[in-house]
Amino acid sequence: EYLLEALNFYKVTSRYQHPDYARCLNDLGVFYSEIGDYDKVEKYYIEALEIRKNNLGDKHIDYINSLSNLGAHYFQIGNYQEAEKYMTEVMCLYKSIFGDKHPDYAHSLNTLGVLYSAIGNYVLSEQYYLEALKIYRLTLGQSHPDYADALGNIGTLYSNIGNYTKAEKYYLEALEIRKNSLGTDHINYSRSLNDLGVLYSEIGDYTKAERCHFEALNIRKKTLGDKHVEYANSLNNLGAYYFDIGNYQEAEKYKLEAIRIRKSILGDKHPDYAHSLNSLGVLYSAIGNYVLS
Repeated sequence: EYLLEALNFYKVTSRYQHPDYARCLNDLGVFYSEIGDYDKVEKYYIEALEIRKNNLGDKHIDYINSLSNLGAHYFQIGNYQEAEKYMTEVMCLYKSIFGDKHPDYAHSLNTLGVLYSAIGNYVLSEQYYLEALKIYRLTLGQSHPDYADALGNIGTLYSNIGNYTKAEKYYLEALEIRKNSLGTDHINYSRSLNDLGVLYSEIGDYTKAERCHFEALNIRKKTLGDKHVEYANSLNNLGAYYFDIGNYQEAEKYKLEAIRIRKSILGDKHPDYAHSLNSLGVLYSAIGNYVLS
């Protein structure tokens, strides 16, 4: 409400090319992204980007932030080609402005690592992750949340390629740093728990998997609410856990709830929604319901 009121003020006072107006547009984009209203996000981010480019130039930090936000938005909605374009531009700008030993440059590398991991380019992903980790270690130290983020991402990469010993090592280190620096109610702490839950399911340690998944779910519900994408991710992971141990009734319950949330937030063209449908199809096939499958 306050953001929209501020935006209207800049409009009626003919300040709609002012950097403060762009900041307000950007803040609205961030707000709608956080509540999952993705249809509005792109509109506000692009308008902010154009104003910042025209008024501040394409080397200004606010312009780079707009590029970064757009890259993150496109990644979130599954448009990886657009995400790569914006993320790569951010990386190049940070390198040219700050050099290749700066935390912001490391962050851009880490972000690209996430993207390449998502599209299955694990070689490039590992390269970016390890370079980012090295920079964080040198500039921020090994107890910083950004260092923990990089550890968690590398853990996911190794989990995806089946190197579970390395994955657990990175996940546990990230968990400890996040616990000490952010606390156990923080969303990033829940991400470490979620990562470990998935890993323990993969290696058959179901007792640890269940504990991690439920703890992550409770934190996400408390901090984000039960209409958020990350809450849906926890539900989906619990569904996968119950499927793995043969409790198909519980698996169906959690998977259906995850699908409902993902469809309402992401729409029916998003890869995560398609993944949920496929996962449910596998479940119905396993219990012999071939029509629904």
